[in-house]
Amino acid sequence: MPVDQGHHVLVHQLEGVRVGPGTQPVPTEIRYVQAAFLRTQRGYEPVPAPPRVPQRMEQNRRPPRRITGYPAFQPQRRLGRTLPGWHLIRVIRHAAMLSISGPYYAEGFLHSMLNGFHMAGETTSRERRVSGTTLTGIADAVGLQEGAAGVRSVVAAFRRLGNPAVKDVSRATSLPVPLVAAVAGELRKRGLLTKERPSSLTPKGMSLSDALGMGLDLSSVCRSCDGNEIVIPPELAGAVEELREIMAAGPAVDLSLDQSHCTAETKVRRVLALINAGLLPGSSLVLIGDDDLVSLAIGVVGRALGIPLTSRLAVVDISEDFLDFIADTATDLSLPVDLTQHDLRQPLPQRLLGQFDVAMTDPPYTAEGARLFLSRAVEALEEGPARSIFFSFGAKGPNDMLDVQREIIDLGLVTHSMIRNFNEYEGSGILGGTGFFQHLLTTNTTGLSAADAYEGPLYTREKLQRRREYRCMNCDERFEVGFEAPWSSVTALQEAGCPKCGERRFRPGALVRKGAAAEAGAERPVRDTARQL
Repeated sequence: MPVDQGHHVLVHQLEGVRVGPGTQPVPTEIRYVQAAFLRTQRGYEPVPAPPRVPQRMEQNRRPPRRITGYPAFQPQRRLGRTLPGWHLIRVIRHAAMLSISGPYYAEGFLHSMLNGFHMAGETTSRERRVSGTTLTGIADAVGLQEGAAGVRSVVAAFRRLGNPAVKDVSRATSLPVPLVAAVAGELRKRGLLTKERPSSLTPKGMSLSDALGMGLDLSSVCRSCDGNEIVIPPELAGAVEELREIMAAGPAVDLSLDQSHCTAETKVRRVLALINAGLLPGSSLVLIGDDDLVSLAIGVVGRALGIPLTSRLAVVDISEDFLDFIADTATDLSLPVDLTQHDLRQPLPQRLLGQFDVAMTDPPYTAEGARLFLSRAVEALEEGPARSIFFSFGAKGPNDMLDVQREIIDLGLVTHSMIRNFNEYEGSGILGGTGFFQHLLTTNTTGLSAADAYEGPLYTREKLQRRREYRCMNCDERFEVGFEAPWSSVTALQEAGCPKCGERRFRPGALVRKGAAAEAGAERPVRDTARQL
């Protein structure tokens, strides 16, 4: 292409954005681009001079956008976005190179790039503002501690999982089932989620997720372990089945003590976690509370592997029913176990102090419960750093988890590892059915303030003085559940059934203030700072 023709094409592009002679001096960067463009012409055959753009194209062309300022060019200040000078230079240089093949390509490329940048920036900014407002509105309506970020995680889970059950979304987001159900209800009110259950995103909901940048369909979760990091080997499949049978014969949980049964698979994974950490076989282990029957899992897995896993095994629990069941079953398994009935509000008996290599606990799901049970675990361990405590805890909000982490630090413990959704529980819909599994290590400062008795609130029922509304899935009758309500827990309501129709399925609703119905004739939702009944 002759040099004058190339210069004509470049100047034509520059005039399209009002940069160049007649508007303002051509900056050094633009002169550099011109020079770079001219250098690209060497070695190319001449081509016909670029024809004029047809009149109808001139008429349909958008008005050129003025680039003002230097060295940063701003297509539109009102967009709040700036097109840097180097980016404009790249656009013009690329347009110049395209002009070698034909002026129409170059003209169309540059014009569409500049217009596209302007319109895409404006649309993205507006859509994100609207999307953010929607998420914030839903979070405020539900009283979600996680705010808009928590609602976003729910939307992302629905998009990623297709049409999941609420419990599946709860597991994916680590939000309790009642909160996920409440968020889903708000999404339905806004036409973002289908009314049938299991639900999926509507076209409007898909548009919202697109605006939030959720279009990437990629899963990096290990398909073998489902993110649990531990796979149960085939030789322990029989152990899992045996533990299921043992669980079926065991005592029922006491919800007032925050008890819940972890699954048989979780029991085996906990034992394997100790083996993978090099702590079993051969170490002494104390279980601070054992409503999960991990002591029996150690016996079952050890028998399946043909080797005793612990040099000493002890269980400390307040429940006489669980201790009796463990004693009877351990006899059948030929498993030696030291059982102690003890209220963990009080320091451990002298014979258990400083005796064990490893401790494991699944405490009440309050910050106070975490501190108390961890402190008793510390008491039972031999003195010195790098002693292991395996700590399980349920899904909580960020503020609540901050309190728990502070308790861990105050006890002089440090986190060695943590696996999210490692623990799976049966019949614990309030908690979402999952919890994390944390490996803690002692330090030189551990245990300096852990031996006192505790007299304050410990269990969830003692901490939370609130109610939640539940709606019958058959007759739509509404009931209050919680503090000073006719039903202390949703489990109690399910066991009694709906007084009107007998239905045993209920859908969670918003939290209500104490006495709000009598004062205002309606129950008003309040912020969900506490997350469990």
